[in-house]
Amino acid sequence: MKALHNIKESFLGFIMPSYCPCCHSEIYEGEKHCCQSCEKKLAKAEIIPEERCSICFTDLSLKKNRLCHKLNDTNRMFCDGRVIFFDAHYSLYSLTKDWHKLLKNWKFGGNRYLYNCFLPILQEKIDRILKPWNIDRVGYIDSAAAGRDLRSWKPCEDIARRVAEWMSLKMGADIFKKRKQNQSQMSFSERYLSIHDSFGLSSSFPSAIPKNYLLIEDVYTTGSTANEIARLLKKKGIKKVFILSMLCVFGNDSKD
Repeated sequence: MKALHNIKESFLGFIMPSYCPCCHSEIYEGEKHCCQSCEKKLAKAEIIPEERCSICFTDLSLKKNRLCHKLNDTNRMFCDGRVIFFDAHYSLYSLTKDWHKLLKNWKFGGNRYLYNCFLPILQEKIDRILKPWNIDRVGYIDSAAAGRDLRSWKPCEDIARRVAEWMSLKMGADIFKKRKQNQSQMSFSERYLSIHDSFGLSSSFPSAIPKNYLLIEDVYTTGSTANEIARLLKKKGIKKVFILSMLCVFGNDSKD
């Protein structure tokens, strides 16, 4: 049966070849997500957590004059001169030009299968990064009306489901957008000021409040969305909120 499946995949790949989401060259290898050349470029964007703030993931080697630490005497998080409500953030890849092309194809090009590009490295991080957080539930932000018009699926749902399966946890689209937010043209401070009270808890949020919560998101830019959702969750009674993003925007990353 497996051999028959492989023959079928090879035949379909020959008569209906897929295309690399980064360079648009034809791919004949069946279930590969991109060509070998682009795959190598994408892999180089993996983020090494050394010399990064353990809370907000800021690269301390590039921003030596900024304050990033936890003040234990007050039990409050202060990172980069601002109050942080989430307890830790971790990103898999830096949003390079190639990852940005893949991101657009994943979210807006109808290519749902591209979420698989994150799974191999994500599975490697389970024991080292996620399990020490002692997570009780996995959640993600439900798509807004505009997103539902573009696609029939929710981009982070597939990833959240895989993480929940690997860790034997419950998951759900626990957060929804109360109003439309277009942050792409906003400055750092404008994002933080405009995002307040932009989210709510959906009907899938459990009545038994989880102790430690993991939020899955696609891109971490300034952290304003993650921070506001963490504030909302902690107000609800959750003790610790952790953020896992697939991609992260840093100073030299492409946002074109």
